[in-house]
Amino acid sequence: MLKIPIFEAGKRIAQEVAVIRHDPVINRSQGTFARRCAGLGALALVASGCFFTGTINREPQADVQLVSQGPHFRGDVMAFSASKSRDPDGDPIAAFWSARACNADRTRCGDSFGERSFLAPSDNYSISVPANFREGEPTETVVVTVRIEDERGATSTDSQFVEVRNQTPEIALQRQGYESNAGTFPIGTAVRIAASVNDPDGDELTYTWGYYGADGSDPNAVEFGPVTDDPDQPDDPMSPPTSPPTPTLHHVYELRADVVGLWEVELTVTDALGASVTETIAVVLAEDAPPCIDASDPPAIPGAPYIVDRDGPPRRFGVLAVGDDLDVYPPPAETTPSGMPSPQRTAGFRWYAATPYTGDPDGAPVMRLLSGHELASYVLDPSAYAPGDSLELRVEIDDRVGRALPCDEDDATCSLSGNECQQRITWSVEVR
Repeated sequence: MLKIPIFEAGKRIAQEVAVIRHDPVINRSQGTFARRCAGLGALALVASGCFFTGTINREPQADVQLVSQGPHFRGDVMAFSASKSRDPDGDPIAAFWSARACNADRTRCGDSFGERSFLAPSDNYSISVPANFREGEPTETVVVTVRIEDERGATSTDSQFVEVRNQTPEIALQRQGYESNAGTFPIGTAVRIAASVNDPDGDELTYTWGYYGADGSDPNAVEFGPVTDDPDQPDDPMSPPTSPPTPTLHHVYELRADVVGLWEVELTVTDALGASVTETIAVVLAEDAPPCIDASDPPAIPGAPYIVDRDGPPRRFGVLAVGDDLDVYPPPAETTPSGMPSPQRTAGFRWYAATPYTGDPDGAPVMRLLSGHELASYVLDPSAYAPGDSLELRVEIDDRVGRALPCDEDDATCSLSGNECQQRITWSVEVR
């Protein structure tokens, strides 16, 4: 057995430890001094001088806290604080921040972002939550990490995991077309439903449109599909009539119903995480009501003849206004307020006259159609008649339905609905 004098062994150990003695502070994480002295016996400790009296630097304690109130959504600003971080030795400390966006179970994350260095622990750290942590992968969790370091290089870290919620898309539907004051649309006209859609998270959206027809509707007679003449829409073919809905990516749909009654158009919008919202809007289709003579000049008052001077100028008799869902006067605008082509047309006019020259052989006046007179007014020339002549001038209005008036020829006025909505008026005229 080789014997080494105790003095020599102690000398070598003392030489190794001498380097440690020159360092006033040792970080706990280095552990050099502790490891070298722990295995020495009492005699060796004495011989080596392994009695260390310097200060061992202890690690700081990192503590990250979420400051902003939840819930939190993509695009929101989150604020964090490390103000509760401490250093047990009382040394000055600095905070180093970073964040990562991940999926819900944090198995996939994006690159680190929002790095900030040498912040005071009392300073808040803020980040804006990205909508996606990778292309096409929405952010569902944010991981924020703070590393606290003291002036001697000792560090510790703490992390905070924050759930990021998904926001549901928002829909607003609007009817476009010729809507009456009663809120109905004439049957046979196109009704467009325009959708204003917003997703607060900026997700890609899918659209599912559909309609629910009124009682008695034949799906094969209904037109329902995306508007292709809208410059903001893709130029795709019209989808076939569908109920229930089928997917599409358009924002405006057009309905041409086949029967009157209550219809409903439905839109469901779904985002990339499956959150969806459905909105339904009612569309009431009504029969095209008969047109009404709303005003004339001069006023046609039954039993009150209108006097014209034979030597006076020609006198114009006319309709000033026709009220109707579709066929009106004065001539309507070419487009509706919403920009759609207007379904309205100008009402039709038929003029009749009963004069001494249109009577039977016995001289009784007979009402005759004035061919070629289809405007809203007729000009009567008094000089064509003799003083004392009496005549009747009549106008009837019509719309695109072409209804036959149910009144006798002798009736001065006529109403299809039996109320004040007149489709016929008659002037009694005397020439003097």
